[in-house]
Amino acid sequence: LEEPFRLMERTLGENPALAGRFFPVHRDLRQLEGILPAGGMDYVVSNPPYFPPGSGGTPLDAARRAARAEDSCSLADICAAASRLLRWGGRFALVHRPERLAELFLALSRSGLEPKRLQLIQHDAHTPPSAVLVEAVRQGRPGLEVLPTLLMNRR
Repeated sequence: LEEPFRLMERTLGENPALAGRFFPVHRDLRQLEGILPAGGMDYVVSNPPYFPPGSGGTPLDAARRAARAEDSCSLADICAAASRLLRWGGRFALVHRPERLAELFLALSRSGLEPKRLQLIQHDAHTPPSAVLVEAVRQGRPGLEVLPTLLMNRR
């Protein structure tokens, strides 16, 4: 997973407006204690693996498999790490698969993260949603705003 990390660092370096606003860390998110301050972040963003461990499909190289399937990092691990990093009232945003929305909400809830905004993403009006954007608040009050579906191709 070195290449995606290098691309992120390059993007941050090419955008001076982002300087000091992001803290890229290339570590196992389950072992961030002592690296990033607990409760020290206002916003955490994640594009986690979408598929459960051991999911089938075409054989992939190790890096692509790690990025797509939860073989080394679960949805619960990601939500717990985000909650640990966020200050009280801090926000966690992520993209995931709509078919795993119930599992995502359960993992968020168990980590003290309250879903506040949800937006489905579709390629066009004639296809089912392929992704969902969710924003949650650490220790937030109940109440979910469902935004209009985002259509990628408006033909």
